[in-house]
Amino acid sequence: MDWLTAPARYRRASGGVQRDSRSPSYFLLNAQITKKYKDWEVYVGGENLGNFTQANPIIDPQNPYGEHFDSGIVYAPIQGRMFYAGFRFTVN
Repeated sequence: MDWLTAPARYRRASGGVQRDSRSPSYFLLNAQITKKYKDWEVYVGGENLGNFTQANPIIDPQNPYGEHFDSGIVYAPIQGRMFYAGFRFTVN
């Protein structure tokens, strides 16, 4: 589990860094459960269980060659909840 409380500074589309250009704090919850059976492990888990995503992570996406296009201001997840399951086999 992660709690991100220190807002990060980021550049505005104008190119300069301004004091009010800070990302908001957010809560990120990831979890996994693993069950062991001799040489096997079975697991299930999830990431970003709170489903927090950053709105508009790319500035001016309609103009990829324009002066204000910027994809470097991603401060939070851009994908929602994600679940997974799997198994591991250990060879001794």
